[in-house]
Amino acid sequence: MMDNINARTIAVLRPAGLGDFIMTAPALLRLRERFPAARITLLTLHSQDVNQAEKVRAYAGGARAAPWIDLVRPHLIDDVRVLPPVRNLSTLREGRRIMSEIRPDLVVQMFDPGTPYVRRAMKLAFIAALCGPVRQIGWRQRGEIQAGRVPKQDPHLGHHVQGPLQFLRELEGRHTLSDADVRFDIRPGPEAEQWANEWLATSGLNEQRLIAMAPGAIHDHKQWPIEQFIRLVEALASAQSETKFLIMGTAKDRALAERLAEAVPGRVHDLCGVTSISQSAALFARCALVVGNDGGAMHLADAMGAPVVSVVPGLEFPVSIEPWHNQNRAVRHPVPCAPCYSFTFCPEGHRRCMFELPLAPVLAECERALFETAP
Repeated sequence: MMDNINARTIAVLRPAGLGDFIMTAPALLRLRERFPAARITLLTLHSQDVNQAEKVRAYAGGARAAPWIDLVRPHLIDDVRVLPPVRNLSTLREGRRIMSEIRPDLVVQMFDPGTPYVRRAMKLAFIAALCGPVRQIGWRQRGEIQAGRVPKQDPHLGHHVQGPLQFLRELEGRHTLSDADVRFDIRPGPEAEQWANEWLATSGLNEQRLIAMAPGAIHDHKQWPIEQFIRLVEALASAQSETKFLIMGTAKDRALAERLAEAVPGRVHDLCGVTSISQSAALFARCALVVGNDGGAMHLADAMGAPVVSVVPGLEFPVSIEPWHNQNRAVRHPVPCAPCYSFTFCPEGHRRCMFELPLAPVLAECERALFETAP
């Protein structure tokens, strides 16, 4: 138990993209509540994998970019630094330079549930290599995933929101976490809110019921076929005659948005590559429904209080990565090879968990969510 810690400068290590970052927000809130006067810097890595890092950088907007940080700055964290992957002496020196500027007296490691002990030890050594001896907490969590030897349901694993909160065990000396520990404080900011208000007014959508769709994905094996999204938007447009659709995503998703716009002419507004993450958050808060592939947009919309229907691949255990407040609305297609824990490609090459996922359960969850939230 470490209630006597009086840290003034804290570094939080959380290698993550948007979705993982959103699932870390409750832990950042608890950390800020415990250390209200500390300067908190988030340390993040795009990826140690070269191909994965390039994809995340393209999504984020650069090698040193993490635009989702504005959602929690300055009320939860004060700064963010994107660390270089340590591959040679040059990148090691760069990492040391960054840490010498931060000079933390406490480092909080925030892992996913079940992160193998070897990887945790590597992160401990990584921090030690960058800034020398410093108190580190958050790495003594229970549960471990090892490829090929994963039980069908390990009670120690839990949801990915709970992993970053493990530091509370060491800080407060308790044995269990509860749903009461999970609270989101995501703020788009006044500029993003103003932009959303003005865009909705200019587009004539102030009084319209809005459904947002995010049909893209960073990795192909996490993407439900666009043909299914077309069938979904057609069915929803037919049943919801006054509803308008917002298509959200990056610039590379514009081709998907064009196909959806062709399916329901005059009902679709393409915002792919247009909105910032903060602006997207402000719009999600105004939507009657957000539906799309598992990823950052679904977790962001969930944190903003929107009803969310997510199409989830078979990468991880059920009830582990579904948007926190909308876990019962997530749709999966069970396949024998799940969970595969392959985050960049389908090991079997067939992508059955997404390609064979039918329209009916997704449409049913969308209709149920719209009924439950009807004005």
